[in-house]
Formats: sequence, C-alpha cells, structure tokens
Amino acid sequence: MNTALVQLKLRERQLQDELEQVWASMDSLLGAHEACGPITPLLVINTLKLMILEGHGDWLTGPVERQDDSLVTSAEALRVASKDTSINQHLLRGMLSRGQRIPRLAIRGDKLLLFIGK
Repeated sequence: MNTALVQLKLRERQLQDELEQVWASMDSLLGAHEACGPITPLLVINTLKLMILEGHGDWLTGPVERQDDSLVTSAEALRVASKDTSINQHLLRGMLSRGQRIPRLAIRGDKLLLFIGK
C-alpha cells in the first residue's frame, strides 16, 4: 500500500473520531452551543459528513449508497439541515465548494457525495 493511501486512511479515521466526539458531546444539535459554541456552517457540514459515514441521521432523507470511492445520498439533506439549524442552505452549498478537510463533501445535481477513497 503506498504512503499517500495510508496517510489518507489515517486522516479519514482521525476526522471520523473528531466528528464522533462532537456528536457524542451534544444531546441535540440545538444543544451544540454549550458543547462547541455557536452552530456554524462548518459544524453543520461536519455533522452531515458523520451522518453519511454512519449511514443514518436525522437529516438524511434517503439511503446512503457506496459508489466507487464515495458515499452518496440525497442532496435534500442540505435543505433539512438548513431548516433544523437556521443556517441558509445557499451558505451550506457554498461551503461545499471551498477547501475541506478529508473526507470531502460535494454536491452533484441532486446528490451529496462524500469522497472516502477505496
């Protein structure tokens, strides 16, 4: 296995651990202010990533399927996340076009893709 792939897998696991810690520290997303400070677009995106990695969550409106090197679900999850957190959906979409930590979340048409590698 090449070094870059090993580093990618380690970073993927580290991010998943960080997201799980954030998720475990809050009773609900509305209680996130006490655990993590104000609800930010980055927190929403990272929480959405965790939901996709786990394959379930309050914001997911459809199944999570593996396609090649990514996990795919409905982009409707962004609308639900926006409604639940009062963060503008267009702001969340804009966050997806900026640089992100691995794994990267992107939107293509009506699908959200979380690139996790092979």
